[in-house]
Amino acid sequence: VFFFFFDLIRPVVSYEMYHKSKGLQFLLSAFGAIPLSKNPYDFSWMDKVENELQKGHKVLLFPEAHFIPNDDLSTFYTSYVRIALDTKTPILPLYTNGCYGFPKRNRVMIGVPMDITSLTQKEKSEHDKRHVGNDLVRTRILTLRNAAHRREKASWFSFQNLGQDLARIGLYCHSWIWFRLKLDHREDKQYLKKEGDYIIV
Repeated sequence: VFFFFFDLIRPVVSYEMYHKSKGLQFLLSAFGAIPLSKNPYDFSWMDKVENELQKGHKVLLFPEAHFIPNDDLSTFYTSYVRIALDTKTPILPLYTNGCYGFPKRNRVMIGVPMDITSLTQKEKSEHDKRHVGNDLVRTRILTLRNAAHRREKASWFSFQNLGQDLARIGLYCHSWIWFRLKLDHREDKQYLKKEGDYIIV
């Protein structure tokens, strides 16, 4: 979030979450969320994601296709790799330890962008490209998780934790201000957007 401080990242969310309540649906819609279809064989959401990427927007995808409240990694599905290959969009790997809610401290690690098209160019079939690209991304996220664990063990109490708490307060304020800004100016604040599109996983 701090890396794209002035960007509205469009998350892909499940049908159940998007329609859980009218208030949550309004909030997700204001943030540009892309809901999945109730039909598991309806992949029209992928077209919507590709359209957003072609506009230069950033999209947040969860490759495990479900919420995991800890730092365990489940099976990665390859749909996000297919989108990256079709649109030639770099993938930005992101790891979070799943510690949500006060007073827990959520640790986030952001990796370097991955050009899946060039990393899988030696593979001949699209099937192989998707699976090799998926393995590369999962391995990178595992590396980020290991780095986060080492940093957490080496962290010391005082100023680092205080800085994290202050950053969380700033993030909450930023989210509220940005939400109001997007409601008032849905399309007029183009200068706030960073150049380039990403698939964030």
